[in-house]
Parts: sequence; structure tokens; C-alpha cells
Amino acid sequence: MKASNGKMYGMTSLGGIHNEGVLFSFNPATDVLDTLHSLTGNSNTGPSGNVIQGPNGKLYGMTQRGGSHGLGVIYSYDTTAGTYADLFSFDGTATSGNSPYGSLLLANDGNMYGMCYEGGNGGGYGALFRFNPNTNVYTNMFGFDYFHGEYPYGSLIQAANGKLYGTVQQGGSIGQGVIFSYNIPDSTLTTLHSFITSDGSQPNADLVEVSGILYGMTTLGGAYGKGMLFSIDTAGTTFDTLMSFDGAAHGSSPHGSLLPFNGKLYGMTTEGGTYTGGVIFAWDIALGQFDTLRNMNITTDGNYPYYSSFILVNDNATAVNNPVAMASGITVYPNPASTTLNIHSQLTIDNSQLIITDVLGNEVYHEMLLSNVNYQLSIVNCQLE
Repeated sequence: MKASNGKMYGMTSLGGIHNEGVLFSFNPATDVLDTLHSLTGNSNTGPSGNVIQGPNGKLYGMTQRGGSHGLGVIYSYDTTAGTYADLFSFDGTATSGNSPYGSLLLANDGNMYGMCYEGGNGGGYGALFRFNPNTNVYTNMFGFDYFHGEYPYGSLIQAANGKLYGTVQQGGSIGQGVIFSYNIPDSTLTTLHSFITSDGSQPNADLVEVSGILYGMTTLGGAYGKGMLFSIDTAGTTFDTLMSFDGAAHGSSPHGSLLPFNGKLYGMTTEGGTYTGGVIFAWDIALGQFDTLRNMNITTDGNYPYYSSFILVNDNATAVNNPVAMASGITVYPNPASTTLNIHSQLTIDNSQLIITDVLGNEVYHEMLLSNVNYQLSIVNCQLE
């Protein structure tokens, strides 16, 4: 992820002093990569998902193992002080869950939400939880069972309607996985679709939302048993199978998530293609057209991209022109945002301009910020397509 200081942050599953993975930063302006923290194998090991930036500017993430019970932790990293802290240890009980494989999500209520692969109060098949970054209080919100799905592997997203959406790779009507929604105000989880193999099987990546429609992929199932590209509306009333991966020109077994950009969805498959090492593809939403953009060649490209997704980086972005504001450190959240954008500065912003542009550089919002440190902006009417 790209933080407010312009650097990118991520994790590795191995390497470092103890060969248990590291937290690192990369500065795209200088091409310098720095190892920030080596996981120990005792207090933390097996980092999962991506790191996110909280409203306080700190980075937050999870590990699959380690901690007080050996079942994973939620941690923070202060990029200013350079300090790492374990905040919560999963214990595998009905009130906790264990072994999270996805990422945390900062929702519009200021809390972080995530999922555990196992544990919880639904029979040990995983849990959906809430974590308050201000108090470090963990709350188990829902325990998965067979009907609502088993063993969640991906991460949650928050749609424009405020609800959380995700997938679970097993369980449902015939055990092939489900798509669900979670309503924060009344803590209600609803199964929207159960996969039946012909329309896909084992969804284990994140959903994305484009104009009120959710898009995602399954690893297996479909016409060729190699995975499916699908869409579903946020109400769960209309599910569409868009394309079956064929194991050949279109690739097979996608494990990562999609990136929406300029009316298309971009993604990768783990296998298939000319060199059998996966493909990079684009799906045109309006035309319903699939294009293979590149066949992964182990010699020149690498191959078998596993749980890999694209990110969009604007190298020419000048988000803040006020030198004082740049030095103070500005945090914008949530990311991505669909309804409300929160802006926080460590110092008061005086007479600064807030300009929001779409991906083509067209200005869609302009406001003068006067003597404040916190702003909450509704972006519902911003034309960001």
C-alpha cells in the first residue's frame, strides 16, 4: 500500500533475521527499499494480506501465526518512531478466532474489520471481527458455519451503501463457497450467493465494486473447471457468470483480486497461457470482452502469480501543495472510499486547497480548507468514473 508519506509498504512471508518474514518500505522517488522489522517466529510470524494505514498514521497488519497463543496477531508500526507493537493475539476460541489470511479494512465508522480462517463461535470455521485502533479492543462479530460459509481466505470491502462484502471459499448450499454482506449497524450477515461449481467454486480473493456492482473471481469451477469471473449486485438479487477461464489462452486458477480502471477490470491468473505460467488480462465491463494482455514467461516476466493484484499509482500526483501540510503528515481514509472521505493532519491546515481529480486528471472537486485538522467530505456526487 502507498502511505501518506509517499512510500509503499508491504510484507514478505519469509526472509529477514529469523527467516519468518519482514515488514518493508519502498520509496518510489529514490528506488530505495528498507527493511523495517523482522518477524521473530515467536511473537509474530507468517504475515498475511496487506498493511493498511490508520487515521493516526500508523500501519496496521496481521500475521497467521505467532503471538501469545501461536495463532496470529494484529500489530501496528509507527513509521515516525520506527516502532513495532503487537496489539492483539488470536487464541482460536469462540470469542476470537485464529489464523487470519486476509487484510484489515478501515471502515467508515472508524473501526477496522477482518476475518479469521478458523475459530469463532460458529463451530470453528472462521470469524468476522472488529478492531478499534483507538482502544485496541477486539470484538468477534460473527462466527461462520457451513450454511454461511467456511474458512474465509480473502479480505472485506466496504461498498457505497456502507455494507461490508466478502467471500468464503467453502460451505454454502453444496460446499463450494459463498458471497455475503455484513450490515454494521445491526450486525447482520446475509448470504447473497452460494456457488454450485458450474458458476464457480472456491472464491478466495477480494471483491471490487464498480457503480453498485460487485466483481470477483473463483479459483475453480465454471465451464472448464479452471475458475470463473463473475458479478453480483449489492442486494444479491442478480448474479452473472461473465467468463470461464479455460486453462489455455485465457489462463486458469486466478488467486488474486481485480483492479477497476477506465471501465475495465485488470487481473492475473496463476496458470495457463502460452507458457502455462499465467496471464495478465483485462475485462471490458461495457463490452463484456476479455483480452489477454500478456502471457507470463518465466525467463522475462516470472510466472505463477499467486495472490497477486495490481495497484494503481499516479507518479505525477501532487496531492498537497502546502509545504507545511506536507511536513505535518496528512492521512486520508478509508482507501478506497465510496461515500465519505476523511482527511486528518497532524497540524492545523491554513488556507490550503483540496483538489480531487479522477484517474484522467479531470478536476471533480475543489475546496479551500481553512484552519482545521480534520475534515469529512462526502464524495457521493463526485464524478469519479
